[in-house]
Amino acid sequence: VYFKSAQRVQLSTGASIERDGAVVQGDVIDYFIEQQRVAADSGGDGSERVRVVIPPETLEDTNDGAEPAGDGAATDGQED
Repeated sequence: VYFKSAQRVQLSTGASIERDGAVVQGDVIDYFIEQQRVAADSGGDGSERVRVVIPPETLEDTNDGAEPAGDGAATDGQED
C-alpha cells in the first residue's frame, strides 16, 4: 500500500525487501521513501520474527577502516 502524504510504502503478509544485498523479512515492512528507512514488524501475535541478513562486505564498506569497538569478549560489568 502506498501512503502518498506520508511518503511511505507498506508491504504485508510475508513481506521482504532487498537493498544492496541486505534482506529484511517480516509480517509488515514500512519503507519511508524520503528518509530511505525501513521498519519491520513481526505481527501482533508474536509467532513470527523479523529477519535481517546483512552481507559482511556491506559491513566492511560502512566501517571506513575503523576498528570495531571492544574485543568482542562478553563482560559482566565487573572490574578486574
